[in-house]
Amino acid sequence: GVESYRALYDRVFETYLKGLHPRTLDLLARSRATGYEYYIGVLFDGRAFVLEGEKDRITLPSISQCFSAHTHPYPNPLPSTADLKTITQMLLSRGVGHVISSFGGSLAVYRVRPLSEEDFELLREAERLNPLNALKLLAKLKSIKVIRF
Repeated sequence: GVESYRALYDRVFETYLKGLHPRTLDLLARSRATGYEYYIGVLFDGRAFVLEGEKDRITLPSISQCFSAHTHPYPNPLPSTADLKTITQMLLSRGVGHVISSFGGSLAVYRVRPLSEEDFELLREAERLNPLNALKLLAKLKSIKVIRF
């Protein structure tokens, strides 16, 4: 049922926190020094990759991913419009979640249960909103958890 999905999705996020978040923070130190963004993607087969972007941005390949994270070289982990599109597309394509880490903290957006038809529609709507309003909308969904840590 829904509770078994919740346990699975929470486990994916906890695994990120224990395994990849320290690596993300290492990359964040580089981001802060260079202004470049870094991205970690985890594929559905468990393989992972790291990309180095450019100053204040990164271009991502269109590869289906289970989970991902990237750095912001400034204090706020608020997603950009492009980040928000990446996050919603991942969630719509079976992905579990995404974390943005900045030196002011991290923001996680991840699924906690299967998406309903209404969730699909609201995720599409979120893509058209400014990032702050989109996060507010996502936080209202029963299937998505938005946390700052």
